[in-house]
Order: sequence, then C-alpha cells, then structure tokens
Amino acid sequence: MSDKLTALEFLKIEAIPAMERMAKSGFAYYVFPIASECLEIMGAFYDDKEFSDHGESTARAKRALKKCFKNIRGGRYPKNQKLVFENLRCGFAHMMRPGAEVAVGSLASGDTEDMHWKKMKDGKTIFIAECFIGDLAKAVDNLTNAVAKKKDGIYLDKATEVYLDRDVT
Repeated sequence: MSDKLTALEFLKIEAIPAMERMAKSGFAYYVFPIASECLEIMGAFYDDKEFSDHGESTARAKRALKKCFKNIRGGRYPKNQKLVFENLRCGFAHMMRPGAEVAVGSLASGDTEDMHWKKMKDGKTIFIAECFIGDLAKAVDNLTNAVAKKKDGIYLDKATEVYLDRDVT
C-alpha cells in the first residue's frame, strides 16, 4: 500500500475502517469526533481552497451534509444540518461531547439500529455510532461517484492531491 493517500483514500481505507474497529472494541463514543471531522474533508471537495485553510469548517461540513448525504436516511442529514453540525461536529470538536440536542449510543453497548435518528423523551435526537459510520461510508461513496462523474461542483484537483503522506523516513 502506498504511503501517500488522497483524501478519498484516507476516508475509505483509514478513517472509516478505524471507526468501525473503535466501535467494535467498545470505543464508539470516539467515533463521533472523527466522523465529524470527515464531514469537513468531504465538504472541501466543493470549494477552491486548500484542505488546510482555516475558517471553512461550517461551510464545508454543511456542504458535505447537503451534497453527500442527500439520499441517505430519507434526506435527514441535509434537512437537519444545524442539528448535526452544532451538536455533533461542534460539540465533539470543541468540548469532546455531544451538544445539548443530541445523545450518542452504539450497538456494542446494547442500543439498536432503529434508535438511530430517533427523538428521545427528553427531546434529544440519538445517533448510533455504527449507523452513523454506515451513513458516512455511503456519503463517501456518493462523493466518490460525484468525483468520477465530474459533477455537482466538484474541484477535481482535490481527488488526486496527496492528502496524507504516511512516509516517516
């Protein structure tokens, strides 16, 4: 395997499998900050800025939810961008916990798939780690297809750019 990965390769062969292993090993809680950051990587394909440019978090995450998640779970992600961004991405990125409107769970801890995206009695929406990973993987496939078809406002140079160089020598 190459030591140099594009952003799509990073998402597919590093981030998603690592999150799956974490969830199976009892560390599902930590899936959410990683998955939330993946949104920004995905959203970066829709702008002409560098991956490392600062100040793009909101626009990139919301763009990823709108474009990459549009056909997943009946369009819940794009319809609820604020909920997902503020309570998952911002909550975990800034405080390492979900925001006030969200709870998180996992199949490994006894929660069930049908709980994913359910509104609980206290008004919080629950996200199940393994379901969220599956949704993210589908969204990455949607992004991959958009890149392959050169559609949806994709900046194609980002598809071939080295995103991560794992060579430590």
